[in-house]
Amino acid sequence: MTVLATLTACSAGPGPAPTPTPAPTNTPEPVTVSLADVGGIIMSSPEPGEASGNNLFVVTFDASKVVARVMPAVVTVINEQQFDNGFAGSQSIEAGRGTGFVIDGTGNVVTNEHVVRGGSRFQVILSNGEKRDATLVGSDPLSDLAVVRMEGDPLSAVSFGDSDALQQGQPVLAIGSPLGDFTGTVTSGIISALDRDFPT
Repeated sequence: MTVLATLTACSAGPGPAPTPTPAPTNTPEPVTVSLADVGGIIMSSPEPGEASGNNLFVVTFDASKVVARVMPAVVTVINEQQFDNGFAGSQSIEAGRGTGFVIDGTGNVVTNEHVVRGGSRFQVILSNGEKRDATLVGSDPLSDLAVVRMEGDPLSAVSFGDSDALQQGQPVLAIGSPLGDFTGTVTSGIISALDRDFPT
């Protein structure tokens, strides 16, 4: 998406119209990708500088390129729990699912703690639909983060950026499976705030 804002000078009263001066061009800087450790995908662009003259700035934002790069590393995590089925014995059924993303070549997946809470067995669905068994590595209820490790080699993994370099108002993309369904959904927004503390 390209946004261009231009302000022009105006004058009051009679007189010859001024000769228009061509506005200087401002070449947009390339967009960079950064990943934050909050279960979502963050895309940020360098801070646009104001151009000389009356032009403000130009921002280019090609979400499709970010999606193509990151989507293979976005997965769905399934939480299965054991239930007593009377004479039939215990039975494992799906108790919930949520979004995760692969962070390394060993198959570690970051997801939310509430997604894996109470689970006795886990599965990961890759972006190509393939299912893999997974085990819980660890979880933290306070930050609502968890890590599971899936079996086999991942299709892709994300690479972390510098969260300290993020700036309020920068554009962001979220890729995942809202409510555990609608796999591969993409939406966009901006960074609304920084340095927020978790309640204790």
